[in-house]
Amino acid sequence: MLVFFLVIGGAVLLFTVFEIVINRNWTLIYTAFGYESYSNIKAKLEKYGVKTKTTSPMGFGDRTNPFKNTTQYDIYVRKTDIHKATKALHER
Repeated sequence: MLVFFLVIGGAVLLFTVFEIVINRNWTLIYTAFGYESYSNIKAKLEKYGVKTKTTSPMGFGDRTNPFKNTTQYDIYVRKTDIHKATKALHER
């Protein structure tokens, strides 16, 4: 039983360190709720040539209303593109 917990704990630690190393040059710029909002923000960033990464935390959104998408989208940009991304987001 102890070996099982050590293996699981080691795997979680290794995964966490791997994520930190891979994502250290990226920063969260915007959190959108719903696909329409996400698409609008993504289009603005792409227009300015800003590369993005997107994650969706585990969850299934609002299942009481199937016509309303409340999925969370976390949009990340490279730290070197923060100024350009901020300018893109404030464009009308």
